[in-house]
Amino acid sequence: MTYYLFTLSCDESFARVRVTENTSLFDLAAVLLESIGFDLDHAFGFHSSPNGPYDRNETKEYTLFADQGDGRLDSDTGVENTPVSAAFSEKETMLFHFDYGDDWLFPVTCEAIETTSSRKRKPEILEVKGDFPVQYPPLDEDWDQPINEEDLTPPNVISFSMPSDDTGEDLDDEEAEYERIFDFNAKIVDEFAIYQLANKVSQATINKHCRNVLFFGNDFLLNYEGLSLTDDPSFIDEYLGNWFIRKCMWSDEKSIKENITSFKKFYAWAASHKKIDQQDYDELLLTIKEMKDTWIQRVKDYNNPDKQIEDIFDFPL
Repeated sequence: MTYYLFTLSCDESFARVRVTENTSLFDLAAVLLESIGFDLDHAFGFHSSPNGPYDRNETKEYTLFADQGDGRLDSDTGVENTPVSAAFSEKETMLFHFDYGDDWLFPVTCEAIETTSSRKRKPEILEVKGDFPVQYPPLDEDWDQPINEEDLTPPNVISFSMPSDDTGEDLDDEEAEYERIFDFNAKIVDEFAIYQLANKVSQATINKHCRNVLFFGNDFLLNYEGLSLTDDPSFIDEYLGNWFIRKCMWSDEKSIKENITSFKKFYAWAASHKKIDQQDYDELLLTIKEMKDTWIQRVKDYNNPDKQIEDIFDFPL
């Protein structure tokens, strides 16, 4: 199997990862961010110019915007379906521009292309050295103070105003709907977190549940289906039985079980607070009961290099 070795640099620090030649630029970005402790929660792109999107003369770039129909260059094929082999040549460096608000800029170099007898399919973090910046510095808040849930919990009916850009002009309908759902997911998970905190659940456990639920809500439901966390919980089967296994480098039996626990906690709360119908929650529990063993077996097989992908999933990918 042919592998591409990449190095992400930041001042004197660096991270080295290895991916297969067919790995998408989206999945390359995911493992690069994972290696430096960042969450993949913003748009990004790979740019041939050191000035990134700010260079009007740039001739080569691959951006998440192109996957959404908003690419700047006609040649931009996006990141979700472009393999690293189509974007990088050996020793080539491109600028990884992450989060167009905070403007994180990291040079990424394809250090080597090698063919080995290994059959590992998942991206690997090989080495991380030095201190990288913190994506979200901690807030100066005292979490040890007593919490009154009635004072903190938002009302059950949430009113959303359509976002607008910095010029005051309205966003187009598709972008506005995306922002509305993204904001809705954040607010409802905040409510769930407050409820957990009021019931004396540890902060670490709350963070884990919220991280699992938001990743499902934003990276899968919103980006792929255009749905919010409360629109259709039944997509958990497609998520844990397919997408999560193939797209997330950390997917294994433990992470499948942790996600199941998080979803049970969140949707039990959502049903009890009338965020979803009780019938939807009951059907979710039935799906988990019937499919849990299948999901676990699939992730075990996917992580086994001796297994062929077509033998793992009983549906076309």
